[in-house]
Amino acid sequence: MQNGWYQWQETTLFIALKITPKSKKDAVLGLYGTSLKIALQAPPEKGKANQALISFLAQQLYIQKHQMTLLKGDTASKKIIKIERLDFTRWHAFLETVTG
Repeated sequence: MQNGWYQWQETTLFIALKITPKSKKDAVLGLYGTSLKIALQAPPEKGKANQALISFLAQQLYIQKHQMTLLKGDTASKKIIKIERLDFTRWHAFLETVTG
């Protein structure tokens, strides 16, 4: 990834994630090596955590769920998400909450 955990290709963003399912609450926990660590309440069964991840990120980035695609990690804790047509302003606001 270009910046360790995310990469832009024109108007498409790729994000490397480390997911912790069955957590007490849904939350961005910060950077974890070359991934963004996210806690989710959903269990890692039958795609529930993946669905929760898409919903959580859509809410955090103020985008529609259909703008995101899970590219890698369907059954793993490490995932790559592709986000299409993400507004740079929204991304930079999200970055400030993550990196402080």
